[in-house]
Amino acid sequence: MATALPRWQAPGCQHCYHGYYGRLALFELLPVTTALRQAITQGLSAGEIESLARESGMMTLFESGCLAVERGMTSLEEVVRVLGIPHGD
Repeated sequence: MATALPRWQAPGCQHCYHGYYGRLALFELLPVTTALRQAITQGLSAGEIESLARESGMMTLFESGCLAVERGMTSLEEVVRVLGIPHGD
């Protein structure tokens, strides 16, 4: 069951200005499994390949950002500002 992400506002200071200092790396890694390799060579659609990748445990870039929000490393507003909303939803 999905839970709401925490909402917090970075207070900022004389060093980080708006509450962000430095950079935070977010990753989307797609391990190419045998099933995924076959799907690609068979010419399956991007949506079908994405479904297979998600079934094998791939975390999207946006999900990685949401995990950073849960850990208090950034805010949802910043994730959406940088990445946008997945699929335009």
